[in-house]
Amino acid sequence: MDPLNLNPYLNDLILQHLNVSEILESSIVCKNWHNEIGESRPCMSKIKLSLKFWKSTNKQQQTEEKISILKNITRCYQHMTIDCRFDKNLSMEFWDVLKDFSSTLISLKIKSIKLENPAEIKLTKLRELKLVYVPINNRNILITSSKKKKKLKLKLVSP
Repeated sequence: MDPLNLNPYLNDLILQHLNVSEILESSIVCKNWHNEIGESRPCMSKIKLSLKFWKSTNKQQQTEEKISILKNITRCYQHMTIDCRFDKNLSMEFWDVLKDFSSTLISLKIKSIKLENPAEIKLTKLRELKLVYVPINNRNILITSSKKKKKLKLKLVSP
């Protein structure tokens, strides 16, 4: 008998006691556990999604695969780090992916992004924003996208 088939409320009570490595190990036990962990807010609050989008001859395909995978993820990631290496096209692709996660993100670190005329995005739960080597016009777009400006912890790093 699968212990995660008992009661959804009990699942969260059990899963909240796992550390990050235990969460990741448990999520590959079977499809049911993977789904339960992906739907568990206590688990997802411990996982930080870190992505590096680089376009180079050997990394191009990997980056395209990452973006494709991200567009199909249903998990509610709350913490994300993105590095686009100042590539305009990658930055715009990332921005499109970010829209899908915008309603759940609590902390966001963006490094080396370069956007031109990005679509509006609402980061409704964002409490922490770290911008590293982000042009001023892009900083303003990201800062104004947060509804919780009064509670927003902001860190800016310039070249």
